[in-house]
Amino acid sequence: DCWNNNIMFKTCSYRPPTFDLVDCFMLQSWDLFHNHRDAILERYHRELQKALGEKKSAGLHLYTLDELKADFRADCAYGVYERLIYASGLHLSQQPDLLQIVKEIRDWGVI
Repeated sequence: DCWNNNIMFKTCSYRPPTFDLVDCFMLQSWDLFHNHRDAILERYHRELQKALGEKKSAGLHLYTLDELKADFRADCAYGVYERLIYASGLHLSQQPDLLQIVKEIRDWGVI
């Protein structure tokens, strides 16, 4: 399918692979966001590198885990915005601990 982050489809615009990950994390619990984020990002990075294989297409072969984590943090500001706009219709029991997530993102200096 042709969406911006699909490494198989080349477009003029680029968003880091973390853009969609942030959307997923914004709808999760504080525990997952705070305590399991690094392990999930490490696994994602490993799988991304495996998926790219020998050819290492799209220049992502130089995309380090540290860069992925930095992009994730930078994209979190947009993720908070998305969460507030699009997930406001969720039942209260389905809403994440957004205030704690926002406080952590604020401590990173991205919002």
